[in-house]
Amino acid sequence: MPQISTKTQIQEAIGRFYSQQTVNKVMNELDDEAAAAAQQNQVVDQQSVERIDNAPIVRLVNTMVETAFHINASDIHIEPF
Repeated sequence: MPQISTKTQIQEAIGRFYSQQTVNKVMNELDDEAAAAAQQNQVVDQQSVERIDNAPIVRLVNTMVETAFHINASDIHIEPF
């Protein structure tokens, strides 16, 4: 059954059912897991950025935008066939 509790009520319940040492251990484990996940995400994100930047369509669009910028174009129009 869902319930709504205040921060104080949650902390009191944790204090009743778990020792402070157990809570600290769990919190440290969560911090370690979060740090490891963040580091893994950075590696994956860098690989994704490199893969996306090298995609042919991205290179084509980048070239179009850069060319338009250099010739001071105000619009870029693309017409499907």
